[in-house]
Amino acid sequence: MTAAPNAVTLKRTPERALRFLMVLAQRPALRRALAEVGFSDAEAAEGMRLIARLVLPDPAGVDLPATDPGIAAAEAQVLSDARMLLKRGRAALDRAVPEMAAELFGDLPAGAPNKMTVIQLEHRLRALHSDPRPAAAQAVAVLEARGLGRAHLASMTASLRVLISPGSPPSPVAAQVAAPVEPLIDRLRALYLWYREWAMAAHATFTKRQDLIALGLARPQRRTPPTA
Repeated sequence: MTAAPNAVTLKRTPERALRFLMVLAQRPALRRALAEVGFSDAEAAEGMRLIARLVLPDPAGVDLPATDPGIAAAEAQVLSDARMLLKRGRAALDRAVPEMAAELFGDLPAGAPNKMTVIQLEHRLRALHSDPRPAAAQAVAVLEARGLGRAHLASMTASLRVLISPGSPPSPVAAQVAAPVEPLIDRLRALYLWYREWAMAAHATFTKRQDLIALGLARPQRRTPPTA
């Protein structure tokens, strides 16, 4: 399990993520190279959405029929979170354990997930955690580090089952995601996870130090002045 980022790292993440996105927008060659490891227009939009949430905490949700406002808000938040995790998990496994990426995500729809997609993925993650293959253990570690572990998906599934089961008592998960404003620390952590994912991908993709410097992922080397 990766250690949680400290407060200083979280505070600096918005500026770093914004610079990263702006440089990619201004330098198509870098954008095309990163696209080869999964960076897409949707990922760029996700990064901007996570940055915008620091000012406007209401994320763009999923269109829902007009129902009880608390239920609609909970469902929209769960599906929005699932969409973010599915994209990040798929991209991470495509790099780290591609055979498991195909097995876990291969036949799932590429667009916005629906309730059944989230439930189906939770069942697959449950099976993955008991899979004795080394590749499965590696996939579990990669997904857990990115917030796509079994416990998180099980909580999301429990919330969805409450939302789609008439007469069920409200669940703690549903009450949590229905809150009008997500705590700032959670919004910062979500942006940090997104930024860390693509910063790692950039480090693995770009071999020229000047490209990493432009993206804010490396510092210029200081030249030692010649001695007299």
